[in-house]
Amino acid sequence: MDVYLMEVSPLLRQETLASTLPFLSPGRREALGRLLKPDDRARSAGAGLLLRHALKGAGIAAEQAAFAAGAHGKPYLTGHPGIHFSLSHSGNWAACAMDKSPVGVDLEEVGPARLPVARRTFAAEEYTYLQSLAGRERDLFFTALWTAKESVLKWAGDGLAGGLAAVSVEHRHLRPATARYRQTRLRLRSLLPRPGVVLTAATAQDSSDFRLTVVPFENIL
Repeated sequence: MDVYLMEVSPLLRQETLASTLPFLSPGRREALGRLLKPDDRARSAGAGLLLRHALKGAGIAAEQAAFAAGAHGKPYLTGHPGIHFSLSHSGNWAACAMDKSPVGVDLEEVGPARLPVARRTFAAEEYTYLQSLAGRERDLFFTALWTAKESVLKWAGDGLAGGLAAVSVEHRHLRPATARYRQTRLRLRSLLPRPGVVLTAATAQDSSDFRLTVVPFENIL
């Protein structure tokens, strides 16, 4: 599995964002036109540019790539059944995971643990462990567990419609390690690629070949 990460803050500048539009898919450009906030447009464009970069690494030219969406909106590449991808963005960062089998990735900036949300969506053991923590560790574990559950739902193509509570996560101290969803056991790779940012990727395959690449914005085109 290859995971690409990029800081999207350069795309907050209107002239920089405009210069990247020719390199984005028609669907992505259309989606950008519906976004009102500059930071939302920067994150969406950054995810699209990372996908283009990942496809290029897989030997697929952007102009040859065609996309469709699953029942719950998960995009996929048509005509290339051996290439799967997942996108995420949060704050100043965008991420793209690509593999030969289905993959899910979620990226979140660490924020205060939301205990009422955790009570509804975390398993009893998960919630009890969260309560046993305090301060930064509690915030970090909440974010890591949230990204783990979202990455699994993205792997399945169900999105939040699948229900975070339906995903059970086994963890090693603060880091999710494996998950179970609808009788399937998945491997998780959770890390802090940058201070204050948690990224988790999910796959049903052996994740020993996990590779993370931080792509400088100046190298994205």
